[in-house]
This record gives sequence, C-alpha cells and structure tokens, in this order.
Amino acid sequence: MKIALVAGHQGSFSWQKMIEELSKKYDFFFHLKGLSDDKYRKTGFYNRLTNRVYIFVYYPLKTLLFITKLSKFDKIIVVPSPFFIPLILCIFFRGRVVIIQTDIYPEGFKSIPFLKNLKTLQKFYRLFSDKFYEENLNLFISKNLMKLRNYPKSKVVYTPSVERTKEIIKTDSKIIGYLGTLGHNHHGLEFLEMLKNSSFEQEINLSFNISGALVESFKKRAVQIRDVRNLKSLSIEGQLDERDFQKKMNSISFGLVMMGKEASNILFPSKFSGHIAAGHPIILISDQKNEIHEFIEDFEIGLSIHHAEDNLNKLNNFLKNENLDKLKKNAISVFQEHFDHQIVANKIFQYVN
Repeated sequence: MKIALVAGHQGSFSWQKMIEELSKKYDFFFHLKGLSDDKYRKTGFYNRLTNRVYIFVYYPLKTLLFITKLSKFDKIIVVPSPFFIPLILCIFFRGRVVIIQTDIYPEGFKSIPFLKNLKTLQKFYRLFSDKFYEENLNLFISKNLMKLRNYPKSKVVYTPSVERTKEIIKTDSKIIGYLGTLGHNHHGLEFLEMLKNSSFEQEINLSFNISGALVESFKKRAVQIRDVRNLKSLSIEGQLDERDFQKKMNSISFGLVMMGKEASNILFPSKFSGHIAAGHPIILISDQKNEIHEFIEDFEIGLSIHHAEDNLNKLNNFLKNENLDKLKKNAISVFQEHFDHQIVANKIFQYVN
C-alpha cells in the first residue's frame, strides 16, 4: 500500500515531532510550508492580510497543484492544516483520506469573535463537510471530539508530546509555567482575573513564555495585576526555540493549562501532554469538564478548577501538596502510556494499515 502524508502549518513542537515520525514511515511527504506558528497568530492589518492570503489562496492552490501526484497513492493522511485542506482532499479522493481531526469545525468558530455569530456559514460547512468526511477514516485527538462527529470510521489518537525529560527534577520552588500560544481558545485573561482578588498563603511564582494574537493585552493586564497583588515573581517572555523550550520545562514545577470558556470542550492542547512529559503536575483552568479533567482526576496528576474565585482555596491547598513526587511519577506514567509522539505515530500507522 502506497501512503502519502500532507501536513499544514508548523504548529507546536509536539506536532512537528510527530509529523517527523510519520514522514519516516510513508512513501511521500508533502509539507504545506507557510507561516510559522508565531506569525500565523499575530494581529495587525498587515499580518491579518498576509495570514488570509496564505490560508485562503496559497494553501488551497498549492494543494490543488499536487492533486495529480497524490492520485497515485492508496491512502492520504492529512495532519494539522487550515480546516478546508482535508475537505479539498476528501472531494478528490473519496474514501482514501485519513483525517487527523485536531480542531472541530464549525464548533471551533464559536471561540472566534467575528465568526461565532455566522450560524448560516457554520451550518453550511457542517452539512457540506459531513457529506465527504463520513466516507473516510477520521482520527480524533480526544473522545470528546469524536462524540461531536459520529462518523462511521472513527478512532482516537491523543495529542502527541515532545520527548520526555530524562529524569524527574526535584525542586522546592513553586513555579507555575505556561508555555504556548495565547488565542481565543486559551487566552488566559480569566486566570489573571482570578489572581486579582485572590489571597494566597504563600508566594506564587508565575512564568509565561507566550506568542499569539493576545500577547500584548495579556502582558498589559498581567502587569496591572502584579502591581495590585504585589506578585514578586512574574516572568513574561516570548516563544522559545526547541532547545530553550526543554530547558524551561526543566525549571518549572507545575504546568498551567488555560481553556477559554467557549472552547473548553473542543480542545485537547499539546500544552497538557508537553507538561506531563516533563513530570509536571497539571493546573487546569476550565469551566467545563472535559477529557483533560478526566485524566487529572482518574490518574491523580494535578488539579482541575474553574474560573470562580471560590476555587482559589483549592489552588492554595494544592500548592502546599506534600505528595508532588507522586504526582510527577503519575504524570510520567500517563505520558508513557498515551502521549509519547512515537506511540501516537505507531498507532496512526496501525490504523491506516
């Protein structure tokens, strides 16, 4: 069986690693190289215009140019891309496409301000995409996502992680770290509002390495809250390259995962799998119970709270937890069983063949 792999914009380190693993297994690798993940999410007129040219002109045209070459393959795997790239391939190669569903549309539109009210567009896309997607193998990155799309051919493969830290680092520091993009799905502003009126028995150390559309508004609000709360340790820096990313992961104690209220139930971000790979207990801020919440509860790897202020006592008590080593070991076990990028790649290879 001849299999082709089509990949879209760069995405996180985790997806880059898994794409690298998958590309070794298949006969043809077609990478829709375009904007970096940081540029992909920047705001401003010029950046928005460039972004839309790439998404609605460059990516579709480049995909169409490779249609003849792709027609020679028995199966075509599509990993994170602009949402309509899998649709183009499904129209041309019905029954031969394997779609890795990392975002759900049109449900995902609800978290984007200028699209959440376009109900006609959402309904049209849903009806049109379902017609073509249901004939193909759909691999969802969580059970929650699969429930939203009850396609006949569906399987679950979890969001992959970067390579695991070789040893669990013991530290007495209480550094809560967030590494990743800030966007409409996980913008973090609700978390900052939680801190504004909070009262902690111990000092909180916050470290953010962020990129994306909402960085400036986040920085401005974070500095205001730091002054009100007199936070002694608040670090806000830019996105890291892979080497510095690993170093930073080794220096923090807890992994923060912030889910936007509109997107709490339709995302399974690689931030989660990246933190458990490093043995970080997870602090999940989410207003809906989702699959990450279930992992935290079932495997005892952290704390899940919503944005209400009365949950701050839970966070206080969690930071005083004397069983952090146990939580770290639990996190590593969950990573090894479900999220290692080689395991995920092998599972996809198994499903396709």
